[in-house]
Amino acid sequence: MLGFSSFRRKPRQFSYIPRYWDQEKEEREHRLHPEAEGQKPYVPGALIKDSRARRLYGVKKKGSGSSPVLMRTVIVLMLLGLVGWIIFKTPVVDLFVMGLTTR
Repeated sequence: MLGFSSFRRKPRQFSYIPRYWDQEKEEREHRLHPEAEGQKPYVPGALIKDSRARRLYGVKKKGSGSSPVLMRTVIVLMLLGLVGWIIFKTPVVDLFVMGLTTR
């Protein structure tokens, strides 16, 4: 019946039996390289959060003087200033204000 059966087989398991383990060597490695033990503990999702923050705020490169967040802020402020200047300095606004004051 084309290899289909109602009986489920258990998947093969990988069983590794270490052939040689030197406890003294492992202790020596821990004494010689204690900084390897001081690594940050694994936190699920931390790499995703870090990559999202790097993408949002930009990768800090050596020698770059500006960040993308600063540039966005400056551009938004310039656009707001331009819109404000257009609103308050056009003759249409002056006519509207004069029309409100004459009543």
